[in-house]
Amino acid sequence: MLTKIATSERGKHYRGEIIMADLSSFYQTYSNAGSGVAYLDDNKQAGNSNGIAGRTVIVKVAKTDITEAELDTMRIALQAGGTYSGVTNDAFSIAAVTSDGGDTPGTGYTDFVSGESDVVFFALQGTGNITADASNALGVTGAALTVEAVFNDRDGVDTGLVMAPIA
Repeated sequence: MLTKIATSERGKHYRGEIIMADLSSFYQTYSNAGSGVAYLDDNKQAGNSNGIAGRTVIVKVAKTDITEAELDTMRIALQAGGTYSGVTNDAFSIAAVTSDGGDTPGTGYTDFVSGESDVVFFALQGTGNITADASNALGVTGAALTVEAVFNDRDGVDTGLVMAPIA
């Protein structure tokens, strides 16, 4: 149930309501002559989808006391792809990163704390392959990578969710 929390010149706002700008009158595509030919909402389709990309892979990298430099090494390896400790992965775009918050109580699950965080999750987007690696994953000594979930989204319909239990 929405609860009224404020009234302003722009209208009524409710707790839990997400207010977004109407971008339907903006062009997303222009001709070579500079004329708008397609609006932003032209590609909108109704249906089941993950809503975040064509294919999203959630991976977990675990290692005791991950440093900022090690996090950077992981990030670069995921974006570039390549072979690390005998395991070859394709390049991905990183959509999001979250961490266990380190050893400090109350820091929250999303905060990375260099030298304290033991787990980092990456939301990767791309069509390539990524393989679990039990040791020295992504070029970081002692790191282990596991594939936690794969969201496949084709033609606007979610065609599969592979979910591994999160330890």
